[in-house]
Amino acid sequence: MSTIARKKLFTNREEAGFILAILLPTMIGFLIIRLIPIGITFAGSFFNWSLIDGFGNFVGLRNYVRLFQDKTFYAAFSNTMNFTIFTTLFSVVLGLFFAYLINKKVPLSSIYETVIFIPVVLTFVPVCLVWMWLFDWENGFINVLLQGIGLPRVAWLAQPKMSMVSVIIVSVWKVIGYNMMIFSVGLKAISRTYYEAAEIDGARPWIIFRRITLPLLKPITLFVTVMSIINNLKVFTQFYVMTMGKQGGGAQVDVLVSDIYTRSFGYFKMGSASAEAMILLVVVLIVTLIQFKLAKEEE
Repeated sequence: MSTIARKKLFTNREEAGFILAILLPTMIGFLIIRLIPIGITFAGSFFNWSLIDGFGNFVGLRNYVRLFQDKTFYAAFSNTMNFTIFTTLFSVVLGLFFAYLINKKVPLSSIYETVIFIPVVLTFVPVCLVWMWLFDWENGFINVLLQGIGLPRVAWLAQPKMSMVSVIIVSVWKVIGYNMMIFSVGLKAISRTYYEAAEIDGARPWIIFRRITLPLLKPITLFVTVMSIINNLKVFTQFYVMTMGKQGGGAQVDVLVSDIYTRSFGYFKMGSASAEAMILLVVVLIVTLIQFKLAKEEE
């Protein structure tokens, strides 16, 4: 072997060793924090697993069969889907709307951008507590404002349907700023040449938006939509704080993650909770695969 070849091989080994040394802690952490718990959860879904008695007997698919016969599971699944659909729709549309306005350089746009983005960096629990005060029947600012303009008070957290609406409002408000920033990056990446050519041809602003902006934003829109769907499917904190926890005091609304929490740490039925967690994982995987397929078609 020549001296040059030896030096090249030695250099490649050094590079490989350096890369492995950098990635190894992350890979170990991912294995311990992610993959091993998923494996334990998958295995536990086939056992009569209890926090008190341990794994128990092997029951096969019985935990899954019982779930699909459980009305509570269907209610939680339905609530999760409704929340995901409406929260994703409003957060994506409003995020694009505000990004479009700010990109147009409206007066004080930098201030608006900061104000809209602030909720993203706030912790969810105190945010929910503040919104619960705003939704309060007696002294809540929103009901006081409604009464001040001649409209009736609304029992925002006293009924399941209104509790769902309230949580959707809070969740959309919390994430709009993130979506706005992602869309803003996409809008800035669109060349001004397209807009100048359309303006020369006399195209109206709505036509320009529909024929130029939206098509060129498809990859960004796909990313924001899919990430929003995945995050919304895993919703827990706002429902627990506003409708289920001791400080909630409102009409309880169960979603998949809260139902998993109740089954595992409320009733100690870890086998049933593991089966429900695996169903949620499958739903998230399906959404992810759809994203990959759509992204590939877009390319």
